[in-house]
Amino acid sequence: MQSLRQQMLRRLLGTLAITSICCLPMMASAQTILKASPFGPPNHLLTQKILLGWAASVNTATEGRVKVELLPAPIAPPPAILDAITNGAADVSLMSNGALTRKLTLNSMVEFAGQTPNSEKASAAYQAIVQKYPAFAAEYGNVQLLGVFTHGPGVLLLGSSGVAGQDDFSKLTINAGGAGGRAVAMDLGARPSMSPHPPRLEVLAPGQADATVTTIDSYGLFNLSEAVKGVVTLPGGFYTAGFAMAANSAKWKTLEPRDQAAILKVSGPVLAQLAGKAWDQGDGDATAKIRSAGVPMSTLSAAQVARLTAAGEQRKKAWLESAGPNARDAEAALAEYRADVSRR
Repeated sequence: MQSLRQQMLRRLLGTLAITSICCLPMMASAQTILKASPFGPPNHLLTQKILLGWAASVNTATEGRVKVELLPAPIAPPPAILDAITNGAADVSLMSNGALTRKLTLNSMVEFAGQTPNSEKASAAYQAIVQKYPAFAAEYGNVQLLGVFTHGPGVLLLGSSGVAGQDDFSKLTINAGGAGGRAVAMDLGARPSMSPHPPRLEVLAPGQADATVTTIDSYGLFNLSEAVKGVVTLPGGFYTAGFAMAANSAKWKTLEPRDQAAILKVSGPVLAQLAGKAWDQGDGDATAKIRSAGVPMSTLSAAQVARLTAAGEQRKKAWLESAGPNARDAEAALAEYRADVSRR
């Protein structure tokens, strides 16, 4: 006959076993939440396809241990996004390099005219440069940089007055929302007009601006179809903007090493490919709508291309000078970037 002590011990062990089994689902369901700030208009592909597409990949890669949750509204306006992420206002966000308060000199390499055949090629080449040259990533400061990419080649969307005067850009006012667009307007000899980006319908209203330099997907996304009477393209684009995704450094350090590794596997080149394909699809859809609507599309004249090329060389020299001690790496990086884009 078992002693009373033995019976009590068996009952205790049984209770502990049952308690441990009951706790397993709770342990398995433990999850880290990354609060993500949306970027751009709610319906823009930056949030809907790129950020949320990456979020789904993170959930799968970490087997549900890390979940990215989208905040209801942006944590800050575009110029302040990087500072907001650095300070922990959100855990992760996209950002537009050219819109930031902090000047990213080296990363403006992607903005030159004529070097972006499409987003997928440019994004992959840009990501490769940032991985190879530490000074590019260092410009973002104390954050965990998760990846970079570009949009597709910029175009000129013309209003009725722009169509009438496109043979002489010095007579036109071109709306531009960023540094790359302003540079193009000036290099064409036009008068740059500043307004908040993205472009709005009234931008191309009579008396406002004759044209706007933007991505072609803006045609449908921002309801510009009523005002756009013509589209001018340039092989490689009039300009290109760079984008980045970054996480708060302190939050990143709280993740388990296995989850950090899993997230990095779906970031970097994988994120660049995701973003590039999404943007190229958006550009393709917009181009189809423009052609279906019968809006004339033309390419920039040879004389104006030569003018932009000459201006681009001067901007390249100024960019290299602004790179300071990183000038040698900057020059090498630009050459590698352009060669990489060309052979992809």
